[in-house]
Amino acid sequence: MVNNPINESLIDLDESQTSDTNKRSEDQTSRIKENKKLISSLNILKSLAVKAAYSKRLTFIYHALNSPNKKEILFSNTQFTEEEINKRFRELALYFHSDKMNRPNTSIWLQETHKNLGTELFFVIIEFKDNLLNDLKKILQNEGYLTFHEKNANKLWKIAIDYRNAVKEQWSKLRLLRKEDIEEIPSEKLKSLSSISISRILSSLQDC
Repeated sequence: MVNNPINESLIDLDESQTSDTNKRSEDQTSRIKENKKLISSLNILKSLAVKAAYSKRLTFIYHALNSPNKKEILFSNTQFTEEEINKRFRELALYFHSDKMNRPNTSIWLQETHKNLGTELFFVIIEFKDNLLNDLKKILQNEGYLTFHEKNANKLWKIAIDYRNAVKEQWSKLRLLRKEDIEEIPSEKLKSLSSISISRILSSLQDC
């Protein structure tokens, strides 16, 4: 975003500076000074933005590596099908494959001191991808594709109803969720979680 106004200012500055120095008006001279000042400020902003983005990127990598819920972080909301698992893996590979991290001055570049962290996370991603595909294969062999997705849809429906009952504070009607795990969640968030569960049901049924 910062690059666009920087480039526009550089073009304007170049056009102003190529004009005959003796024929420059006061407005042109003033505009050259303003452009130089703007470019300097934008470069400072760009530098700060790059540092902030890099810091957030490292924070995410540390969080993912140290979390006991790595699968939820990396493969959350991924439909349990071979196509969707591989699709999610390819999306993650765009950020953490070594070939991508070695490109300086890009949003996914990692400094030499941090590349090992990115590589470690990528190996974790590969491991979870392979485990998910193996789990899917076993399930399909044991109970069949249709049966699996029917069970998954049924479970998601119970969770959606639990969220609805939690909104009404009807804790005794909970079937899968526990009161102590969700009672602090705001009502609007519970409604949203219920809607998300229903969306997953529809996706699961579409896969049947």
